[in-house]
Amino acid sequence: GSWKAHISNINTAINFNASQLLTVSVKNNGSVDVTNVSLSATISDGTNTTNLLGTFPATITAGNKITYTFQTPFNLAASTAYTITTTATEPGDQDLTNNTLTQIVTTAAKAAISGSAELCNTSPAFVQVNNPIFLHY
Repeated sequence: GSWKAHISNINTAINFNASQLLTVSVKNNGSVDVTNVSLSATISDGTNTTNLLGTFPATITAGNKITYTFQTPFNLAASTAYTITTTATEPGDQDLTNNTLTQIVTTAAKAAISGSAELCNTSPAFVQVNNPIFLHY
């Protein structure tokens, strides 16, 4: 049997701050179960680079996929292109060609928070927020 890692997906959150965590999917394309798979990731915006290291301690059975979240946070800024490269390694891997995935992720711009208010006579004013999803900056 052989072990074959395969990085198949990279997920990032949509909040813009320095507390983001990177989650990746790793598939065991081999015919034997593996444990303690080493994972690494590099996140770069062209100026700043963050290196992440981790180990998936449980067993990845042959043919199955797991998700792993690196526990080191990184900064995710609005309107920025990030090159994210993730690699899975295991000493018995017989196919190194599918162990690394590189994706370019471009974050959206922060939306301007806008609202409107209307005051009628001596009644209390009511404020309407038009895009409340972007309140968590």
